[in-house]
Amino acid sequence: MSRILYTDFLSNEESYRASEKFWEDMVNSMAATKDQFNEWRPWMARTYGDGITPLPRDGNPIWDAYSRKLDRAIRIIQHASDSGHVSIGAWVKVEKEDDNIDLPRVELVIHLILSDQTSEIARKLLSKWMEPKTTIDDIESYITTVLGNT
Repeated sequence: MSRILYTDFLSNEESYRASEKFWEDMVNSMAATKDQFNEWRPWMARTYGDGITPLPRDGNPIWDAYSRKLDRAIRIIQHASDSGHVSIGAWVKVEKEDDNIDLPRVELVIHLILSDQTSEIARKLLSKWMEPKTTIDDIESYITTVLGNT
């Protein structure tokens, strides 16, 4: 059975921060091995429009990053487990191109209950997504392959 990580992240600020750091460290370590160090930066708002009031810390996203060079993003949505079971899903979100908006054109979204097992699956998906040659079709096919084997 897979061990669930940061089980109290929604009710414990320290666990929430530890979970955020878990994802940041994972992506940064992979980026360093792909000669993309400091290329993946958070891009989603953390506060309301006033710039002061924080958005709810509900795990959506627990972590996000955008590579301007690759013009693609990552969003990790983390949920708590009600039953002790784990799950993971992933999809690609494609935005309409708009020259007036400086946002990612395409985003890999990973939706999971964080565990030893799901973190390894997420690592595989993120690694593939961070490869410059990976196309949308490539990652969609890879998602089907990787999640089909779980």
